[in-house]
Amino acid sequence: MLQKEVQMKPKFLRILNSIIIIITVFIVSGCNSNDTIQNLDDKTQKTTITFAAIEAQHAEYAALIAEFEVQNPDIDVKFVNLAVDPSNMIGFATQADAIALPVVPVGSDAYTYLDIQPLAETDTNYDQGQYLPGIMEGCQVDERQIGLPYTASLQVIYYNRDIFDAAGIAYPQPDWTWEEFRLNTINLTRRNGQEVEQYGFVNLSSMVRLLGTMLNRDLKISDEEEKAGALEKTLSSYLNLIQQGYVRIVQADEYPGDLETIIREGKAAMWLDGLFQLDAYRNALGKQISFLPVPEGGRASARCVAISAGSQQPQAAWRWIRFLSEQDGPYVLPNELPAYQEMVQKNVNWHSFSEDERAVLQTALDKSWYGTHWLFATLNQEFDNVLADQNDLNSMLSTVLQYSPPEPEEPFEPQFAIQVLSTPDDIPPGAVYVKFSSGGYLNREVREVLVNEFNQNQTDYYIYTNVAPEEADCFIGNQSENQPEAYYPLTPLLEGDAESMALAADLPPGVLETTRRNREILGIPLFILAYATYYNPVLLEQTGLEPPPADWTFAEFWEYAQTATQEGIYGFGLGSPALVVIYDSLNSPLIDESGEVPVFLFNTPEVKQTTEFLLKMQYEGVIPELDIDMGDKYWTWRKNILSGKAVFWMSSMDDYLNEELKYEPGMVPIPGYIPNYSLASFPSFFISKNSSDPEGCWEWFKYFSTNPAIYSWIPLRNSVRNSPEYEALVGTDMASLYRNIIDQMKVTPIDEKSRDTSYFTTGPYFWFQTTIGALKYGEDLDIPLQTVQFKSEAYLTCMLNMDGTPGENYQTCMKLVDPDS
Repeated sequence: MLQKEVQMKPKFLRILNSIIIIITVFIVSGCNSNDTIQNLDDKTQKTTITFAAIEAQHAEYAALIAEFEVQNPDIDVKFVNLAVDPSNMIGFATQADAIALPVVPVGSDAYTYLDIQPLAETDTNYDQGQYLPGIMEGCQVDERQIGLPYTASLQVIYYNRDIFDAAGIAYPQPDWTWEEFRLNTINLTRRNGQEVEQYGFVNLSSMVRLLGTMLNRDLKISDEEEKAGALEKTLSSYLNLIQQGYVRIVQADEYPGDLETIIREGKAAMWLDGLFQLDAYRNALGKQISFLPVPEGGRASARCVAISAGSQQPQAAWRWIRFLSEQDGPYVLPNELPAYQEMVQKNVNWHSFSEDERAVLQTALDKSWYGTHWLFATLNQEFDNVLADQNDLNSMLSTVLQYSPPEPEEPFEPQFAIQVLSTPDDIPPGAVYVKFSSGGYLNREVREVLVNEFNQNQTDYYIYTNVAPEEADCFIGNQSENQPEAYYPLTPLLEGDAESMALAADLPPGVLETTRRNREILGIPLFILAYATYYNPVLLEQTGLEPPPADWTFAEFWEYAQTATQEGIYGFGLGSPALVVIYDSLNSPLIDESGEVPVFLFNTPEVKQTTEFLLKMQYEGVIPELDIDMGDKYWTWRKNILSGKAVFWMSSMDDYLNEELKYEPGMVPIPGYIPNYSLASFPSFFISKNSSDPEGCWEWFKYFSTNPAIYSWIPLRNSVRNSPEYEALVGTDMASLYRNIIDQMKVTPIDEKSRDTSYFTTGPYFWFQTTIGALKYGEDLDIPLQTVQFKSEAYLTCMLNMDGTPGENYQTCMKLVDPDS
């Protein structure tokens, strides 16, 4: 039996020795003796369980819950939004009785979920044979069945039929072999001298994703000499294809985006990727893109529903997850398929494929594997060393095959202390029950501490947090521009007492006005996620430059960038917000959005002058291509930063790029730039118009908003941002930087427009950036910029005359104006 593949970051590891896991289950009315309530007929008992899944799928699960409760009238299922933190797998198990897992846990984290095998063995209605072959192993950890699969996601070999046709090679059949794959890879590679112009195969994934079935077969051979020979034959066959240039893999200094560019430029005959990418590849390359199973069988993944080991209603939870596992969805990625075989044939997406494609998918499903051999991770790493000429294949295999399987762990069963903090029975007599959703914006751990403190320190209100935003009395989110009726006006509360009246003065000028509608304040902005300029301190030091001051100007920024430019290193690597920042800072705005509809300014003399300047900087090697964050090139600017090829760049403060760096980047405000913030910029505190007790929400807001530790981004309350506690929390330098960012910002009051203008600039920004990205220094700019202006105005006309919402129409209008968009 294949065991579960383990691929994880070190911070996810847990030590299994002598651990007692304390799980706190936050459930509305579950997981203790109070979960059982009398039914209306007073004869049967009804059990309430909670189920956690991502908020975006609430509606789909609501329909399934309704169907389940009809079939199981003795069970109530309460949906709760899953707070996703992959670094805290134990945290998933604390949120509900049953959980739709975003990822499968590893190590001791798996013990926070029940081994459901005993429940399955006693259920006469359960038949494992009704699921896809092998898929149960996708929900196994250390031979414990920690969940049931409900969807399957396949890896396939994509191929370009046009390239096969041009080479006069027949399309492979679903049952093709490795030898057929190898010969096609060789015959479809095209060279110009020593340069490869077209690769037979591009591997975006790991070696074992392609060879796993054969490697597992080889590793089962009992005779050690025969085993080594079989492995050497399998691996050398693939190694030779790479070394001779028939197969392209990610090099040590590359980013996966480089290989994606090769594919999207039509320079790959075949490649390995997930089936969920099918539409993306066909949109980019055309309908000639088809797919096949991985030869001999490919790696697939399962999504699992599990039961918290802290649940006191495991039988009810088991019936619920078994029901879910037998359904057609819900799905997270495109082209996922049901785990339950009967539902595959009923799946609408399945029938959207042609008969030939369904035959391919059926073969892939029949031959897929969901686990791995314990040696696979080591083989992957050592094979990479062979590719880097740090070892030869035979020596590597000789060493690896001497390894012994890991010793099985001693049986480990954690002790669970169930502490239910959120049941209505905990509410003090006379207290008002207030439902609050932080929408993932607040620090979860600090929030729960403050909730407990608030609930214990007064008896008028009881705050409950495990609730969806649409069901909450009060919540944190971004204000909807066109639904002011959804919010309770805060003006009376702001004027209710001295502490409340002081709130207006405790925010930067203009911030509170961003939520004013019909003369009423609808929300209290809490924090911002700002953009900043980052720099590589090592590269900066190599140029002899000191770190820039926080109050530097845009002119000084360009001096820094030009001085820092070296051979092969950009002084300024751009970044996601860079172009808009540059054009605005040089008094050449691209679009005026102050009116009822946007006004495009792409062909003004100011925009032309700034574009000429940027093309000159590009020509001199100070900056990369101007469309570097568009489409297939999006990853390129990030790759430059990660590989040490950019000194400065601009990015958002929560960009995960910063976590991928192997050093601590320097950070300063964007130079001389006054960011313009509006209502969408500030996650804010709102009270629902349907709230049962606005005063309770307001008292809770006043309590939690004064604590610096609860904010994930820069707090807007001056008293918090300027407090010694906040400075101690983030450090003196960062506190000073954040204060500078707030001091520089400009705020635009809410625009009471009669229409929703979102997406009105999507097409124009795309055309402008791709246009200037194709220009060279010295070229005439008049016609290209006039063309962008013409397209943009035609796009706006289309958007204004379409029925439906802008979000539904923008792609249609882009295609009407420019079919190549």
